[in-house]
Amino acid sequence: MERRTLIYLFAFSLVLLIGLFPLSAEKSSIKLNVAVIGKDGSLVKQTAGYLAKKNYLTVVDRHNLSSISEEKELRMAGFVKGLPVKEIKGVDCFIQVKSEKGEISAAIVKIDGGRVIGAYAGTFDEVLAQLVDRLEAESGLRYLASLAPGRSAIKVHVEFAKKRFKVGDPLSFKVKASEECYLYVIDVQPGGDMVLLVPNAAMKEFPLKAGVATSVPSEGFKFVIDKPAGIDTIRVIVTRKPVDFFKIDGLVDTGGISTVKEGYKNAFAKGVTLVISRLGDSDWGAAAERIEVFE
Repeated sequence: MERRTLIYLFAFSLVLLIGLFPLSAEKSSIKLNVAVIGKDGSLVKQTAGYLAKKNYLTVVDRHNLSSISEEKELRMAGFVKGLPVKEIKGVDCFIQVKSEKGEISAAIVKIDGGRVIGAYAGTFDEVLAQLVDRLEAESGLRYLASLAPGRSAIKVHVEFAKKRFKVGDPLSFKVKASEECYLYVIDVQPGGDMVLLVPNAAMKEFPLKAGVATSVPSEGFKFVIDKPAGIDTIRVIVTRKPVDFFKIDGLVDTGGISTVKEGYKNAFAKGVTLVISRLGDSDWGAAAERIEVFE
């Protein structure tokens, strides 16, 4: 009797552990580390306090940023070139906030390359909303970038005829995979919009033949470059069997392609990452390319 009870307990524990494993994976989080700077201490504190409530952000206490001297902070506040951003550790983005004549302005400076990825002005609430939306997209990019294919992954290559596009230009590129698979393309645009380009209304599934360079979009469909100018990140994912990204919350149809709603960008990117990471190492592949958009 005691032996049977022990067997039942062991089986129950095993089932519990197996059940908890995917849950623990879903709880893992990739956070964006941000630091708020500016001469108006009250404004800095208010902004930092608001951002700290977002579960995909970690606000770094500016007093702990020992690598930033007063001189460096002032140079960052003025966006002066030459700031040695590589010296700054533990921060992904700086948010510089100002208050002048009743108007609030803010800019997001990405440590990687020292690029300004967002600049906003208006009331405090308006600026905060725009900051959060752009930071959420940046956090989503980190999730997508965490999809690192293993050695046995499907090899995928993305080729653009050019890397600079003017607003209004058609966007097209070619994708070639080492094996037969299905294609998915997520575009994080300069302003922070996150768009599922493939699949779309023209093709609910986008199969690729092994070793064949396939044009994207498909014939009869068109992608057009829109404002604002900046760096556009194209994330390509291929899977051996089709997966359904449309089951992930946040997508809304916007004229044939699907856009991720505000407030869902981080959750959607995390959902994509979880869906793909649960596949076998040899069942998927990924690649990314950046293009420049200018007016």
